[in-house]
Amino acid sequence: MKDKIMVDTNVLIYIETSDEEKKHEIAIETLEKMKLEYDLFLSIQNINEFSNNMLKKSNLSHSSINEIITNYQTTFNMIFFNIETIKAANNVSREYNIHFYDALLAATMQENNIFKIITENEKDFKKVPWIKIINPFKELDK
Repeated sequence: MKDKIMVDTNVLIYIETSDEEKKHEIAIETLEKMKLEYDLFLSIQNINEFSNNMLKKSNLSHSSINEIITNYQTTFNMIFFNIETIKAANNVSREYNIHFYDALLAATMQENNIFKIITENEKDFKKVPWIKIINPFKELDK
């Protein structure tokens, strides 16, 4: 059985857009490699954030964005949150001084026994002690 890993929204955006060509390539390569080693997960929150960003910042049509989302349903294991998750996120946000939506993703991960995340957002997630961060873009950000 493979270990679980969450894929953060920024990785999805880099995969689907090529504004930042190097990050686009790294995101694709990373996901291809990671799917051999891990069971890949997305939260419904990632889908919400992805949709919002793509509608605002990309030239893709609504139907193209919806097609991508449909493909995610077969590519990734989808997880959801509920009221108890939101309460836990409130606690995580206050305790670790991170944005609520990052805390919500952390709480959703914890509920689903996912303790690794592929993300560019080290700043916030490194504050949460049960999360191990894999940042494939780290060398570019120096």
